[in-house]
Amino acid sequence: MTRLRIVVGIVAEGPTDVVVMTEYLSAWLARHDDAPVLEVRPVQPEQDATSGRFGDGGWTLVKAWCENNPATLRSLGLFQPLFEGEEPLDALIVQLDGDRIAEYARFYPDIMVPVDADATTTGSIVEEVLERWLWDGKPGRNTDPNHERHWLVAAVRATETWLVAGMDPSIEEPEEIPDPERELMRLAPKLRTRFVGGVRRLNKYPPAWRELARQTGSRLFHVGETCPHLGKLLWRIDKLTKSSD
Repeated sequence: MTRLRIVVGIVAEGPTDVVVMTEYLSAWLARHDDAPVLEVRPVQPEQDATSGRFGDGGWTLVKAWCENNPATLRSLGLFQPLFEGEEPLDALIVQLDGDRIAEYARFYPDIMVPVDADATTTGSIVEEVLERWLWDGKPGRNTDPNHERHWLVAAVRATETWLVAGMDPSIEEPEEIPDPERELMRLAPKLRTRFVGGVRRLNKYPPAWRELARQTGSRLFHVGETCPHLGKLLWRIDKLTKSSD
């Protein structure tokens, strides 16, 4: 029996976001007896096929990629590849952290960011911003035949939140933690750090994040419940799997 094959592209802020989502999606699909074959294709930042190293990241490059690749180009280049032998994407994940929300929301005067925005509000604003980058708002989305194949992922406040939720199940609302990096430093004190502007921050090393994601992958039911924005991503790949049966 041929196993189902799922091809997912990822546009994300950085390499660690790519590896965490890759490990989590793989672990989630592995629940099935005949687990689908998952291929994850890093779109932004790109990954060198020889060295495995990733290119530059950051929210500005997510914005630039979305705006430089309008719906027509995404349709031809990703969902209906032009060249023979290229496999089309079943879905494109576009991820954005909520920790810099004030920086990118300022481009849109009609989007108000409350000073005390909670996780739900932050996630909604992140998704609204991504929609504008990808389609110039909802009208453009509604005319794109591939809009449902775009999975917008708001990491509140960052993908480190998911790791924290998996490492410490006693935290009831991990998405409300204002600085998940510092919490992750507490839970994993052996992680590499560096000083930025006199403040100790994590040195985001993809292999270390991959290992943390693998360690917490067995707790994805809990992580998805306490981090609903990740839960939405897991629900979507489940739905895709069932629709392809």
